[in-house]
Amino acid sequence: MLLATGYWLLTTAAAVEIRVLEADTLEIRPISVPGGEATELLVITGSPVRMEVGGDAITAEYIEFDREARLMRIVGPGDVGFEGVTTQGRDYLLDVSSEELSVRDVVIFTEPIDIQGVQATRMPGQIDITAGAFSPCSRCDQEVQDYRFSADRLILYPGDRLVAYGVTVFVRELPSMVLPVMVVPLGPEDRRPRFSVSQGSATTRAEAALDWPYVLGADAFGTLSLRYYADVTPGASRGPTEGLLGGRVDESYLGGGFDGRFYTATGEGEFGVFYTPAFVDPFAPGGRTQDQLELTLGYSTQEALGGTQFEVLIERDDTLSPRILTYTARVGGSLGGPLAPFGVRYVTQGFFDLDPDDAVFTPSYRDPEGPLRTLSRVQVTQDDGVRFSVGPFTLSGLRLDAGAFEDFANPNNLSAQLSPVTLGGRAVVQHGRLLAGHTVELAPVVPFAGASLSGRTTFTGQYYTSQNTGGEFERLVDWNTSLTARQEFGVGSLELALRRNILEGETPFSFDARATPNNRTDLTSTFRFRPAAWFDLQLREVYVFEDARAIDAVGPGPLESRLTLFGNVNWLNVSLEHLYDFAEGDPGVLSGTLDVRTPEGFLELPVDARVRIDGAYDLDVTGDRVTGAPRNASEVGATLELGYLDLVRLDASSGYDWEALPGFDEGFDEDFGALARAAASPDLAPAQAQPQGVPRWRPLELGVSVGTLPAATGALGAEGGLGARVFYQRDLNVGRPEAVGFELAAPLGPVQLAAEQIFDFASRSDDSLFQLTWPGVAQLSGTGFRLLPPTLLGLTPDPRRATTYQLSLLDQTNPNAEVYELTYRTTYGPFSDPVSFEERLGFFNTSFVANIELLHSYLQTPVGPIGFGVDFLGQLLLADDALAVSYLSSSDLTLSVDVLSRVGLQGSLAYGATFDPSSGTFSQRALALNDFGLTVRVLDDLYVSALITDLWDFTGTRADASSPFNLQPILYVTLNRCCWALYGALDTRDGTLSLTVGYPGAGEGFFESAFETPLALPRRRPEGGF
Repeated sequence: MLLATGYWLLTTAAAVEIRVLEADTLEIRPISVPGGEATELLVITGSPVRMEVGGDAITAEYIEFDREARLMRIVGPGDVGFEGVTTQGRDYLLDVSSEELSVRDVVIFTEPIDIQGVQATRMPGQIDITAGAFSPCSRCDQEVQDYRFSADRLILYPGDRLVAYGVTVFVRELPSMVLPVMVVPLGPEDRRPRFSVSQGSATTRAEAALDWPYVLGADAFGTLSLRYYADVTPGASRGPTEGLLGGRVDESYLGGGFDGRFYTATGEGEFGVFYTPAFVDPFAPGGRTQDQLELTLGYSTQEALGGTQFEVLIERDDTLSPRILTYTARVGGSLGGPLAPFGVRYVTQGFFDLDPDDAVFTPSYRDPEGPLRTLSRVQVTQDDGVRFSVGPFTLSGLRLDAGAFEDFANPNNLSAQLSPVTLGGRAVVQHGRLLAGHTVELAPVVPFAGASLSGRTTFTGQYYTSQNTGGEFERLVDWNTSLTARQEFGVGSLELALRRNILEGETPFSFDARATPNNRTDLTSTFRFRPAAWFDLQLREVYVFEDARAIDAVGPGPLESRLTLFGNVNWLNVSLEHLYDFAEGDPGVLSGTLDVRTPEGFLELPVDARVRIDGAYDLDVTGDRVTGAPRNASEVGATLELGYLDLVRLDASSGYDWEALPGFDEGFDEDFGALARAAASPDLAPAQAQPQGVPRWRPLELGVSVGTLPAATGALGAEGGLGARVFYQRDLNVGRPEAVGFELAAPLGPVQLAAEQIFDFASRSDDSLFQLTWPGVAQLSGTGFRLLPPTLLGLTPDPRRATTYQLSLLDQTNPNAEVYELTYRTTYGPFSDPVSFEERLGFFNTSFVANIELLHSYLQTPVGPIGFGVDFLGQLLLADDALAVSYLSSSDLTLSVDVLSRVGLQGSLAYGATFDPSSGTFSQRALALNDFGLTVRVLDDLYVSALITDLWDFTGTRADASSPFNLQPILYVTLNRCCWALYGALDTRDGTLSLTVGYPGAGEGFFESAFETPLALPRRRPEGGF
């Protein structure tokens, strides 16, 4: 109740909102002011008192508020926060009406810096401080600050800058310099001053650059830029320009400009000018390059404020379109009154070619999707979401667009291409255009029970003042209409959807040209008949009345039929599908599926069974679409499964193809090849000379499963499960076995075993795979190893068939990432000797591949933790019957090591080698280093680094590489103090020295300079092999 009363008293006393958030007592005291007049003083006490006055957050112990004078006093200490600034001081006086504030013995906290003062006064947008002091090092843990400043007067512009007058600079508490005025930027990094100097050379130009942010009042800011360029001759001067600019100055140039943004109560604007001078260039026309000017002048109102919207923009950017000045103006708003749902906008956009004789003719607008010039354009559009309804009809998207444009002629419009006006060799036309568009929707109408009618039409018409070669005014119409009628009749439905899509006419302009004209009308009929839950018949057909792009498509399209029976039960499913092509007269193929299984819990029997038959019947054997030869596409396949208590399961599958295509197996391909050769006889008919296939049984597969395999596709890659499956495949066409194999899954303590092996009779080869998985530890997998010798089945493998053996060890300690993967691979079989080129039998292509990834790892040592990260991929080719030596063929290493936060090693290495067996030597060995180096933290704030980026050639065969152990590092020295930083870099490859004085941790600053020195180290070139 106390706080509520205080809140009412305060808010009625001033225009700004005053809220008491926390207080102990609130008292109204009558007092007499000088002159004898009586008034009331509101006294608020607490431990503490917390209040909000407008945008100010106040914390104190004792506050007095004069409601008549609208003055608030903080007696004793208090805090006031506003605009990202927090002040701590004593005896505040706040004028609630003007928001002016004064305080003594104040400390002002901003995000980048703290300021102390004897007295401070706040006015809108700035704070004046008397007898103040500040230091960027005040927040550092320094007993003696590196540097600080005291000033007779300071003006703080929150979030932008601090201006000090009568400044004394202290370095390590010693007075070192007196400055009449000093400006300290407080904005973000892109709003801080920058100064850099880059040395020139025989091929590059020296440059000195200064960027200085500025503020014009509370609502405008920008950056002033100055540039000095110089052509220099290195070594021709001993003066200061040699060390600063890199040589004797032969030619000097000045450039620069400014940019900025400003804000008003209704909008924002931008402005900027930047000039780049013409440089001496013997290869440029006239011996000099063209000077360049970038100009921007723009203003736009804020759309969110409503009302009339205004935008104007003038630009020139010689870097994109030299000597082209563009302009854009837009005015828009709501029509108001009864036409309030409509908006109107006027647009004009164009350009001036300031140099018609150059090779640039076209502008570079910010919005490139438009004509060369919009001479005048008025657009009236219906607001989004606004609709007009009359009965079931709804009108939306109304728009009217009238304008005059100049643009390149439409390349597909002959009359436009005849224009006598050209620009850059291309025809240019200038015409008027009227665009009208709308959308009409018909909501579903129910004329009688079960019937509904709905539709939609979208129209866009573009009408031009241009005429075609026949003298008719040109137009471009895009009109899409759809009308859907649907009739529900209890056991089914019939739906007719009529669509008409029209795109006709042509435009004289390029910017609004459309795709190839088209006129298509079609009717889609969909019929569904479902008299019972177990019966569902669906028919669909599209009849094309007209299609200008595909004349052959006119007429009835294919009839799609689908019949589903017993879809309401889980033990029986029958489906038939058919596609009949009326145009080709082909009745097509009738395909179907019969799927029968025992219902769940059927008579509580321990047996379950399933039969699935898939088939297709070619109703009329016609010519193949590609070859024209007849082919019967009929086929049938069947699968049978029988299980007992999920412990034992029998399965069988096979099928038959009336005319199978080649590719099933080697035996079939041989049979097909013989048929093809016989069909090539000239005595056979042409159709017989192009066989499409032969009748053929699919392999019969019989399988027996015991136990539970963990996945339907087999045991491999799954966890858990104890079971096995044995299967046998037989080629029914020739009456011989085709394949035999098994799958196995079993737990071995904490390890899960999964294995499979298949033996192919035709090729006399076997494929095998096993996995040993220890969840959370590792997985060992292998391929090529015979788990069961084929001789147990009386089978003899082909001794000359190559077999690849592989062992892989995969980490599984982290479910989200693999730490390592180690792979050994070799192949046994016939191979060509690389030296004698004779065929031999033995091991070849033997390798070991390691992939290790350890990121953010730590090793505890007696002296402290050592952090490291490794990302390694390497391949070691091992000696075998084909390779005489073992060697590292390739590797990639990315390394990072941190030793006690004092020594760091980081970078990337890539190694590659090629061995020539015929000569017994390496034809190539090279090591690429990318930012590989060492960093030492000498002191807490001092870092010294050396980084190498190079290519070392160990064979002396690459002209672009260096000799091994060529040391030309880039040396870095970083003094990163809490409140300032010095960065230095010496590139020993060319002797370039770079210095930067700036901000800690940023790597950049307000002063940057780079110049050449004689401190380059010689590069070691490869000479012969290594």
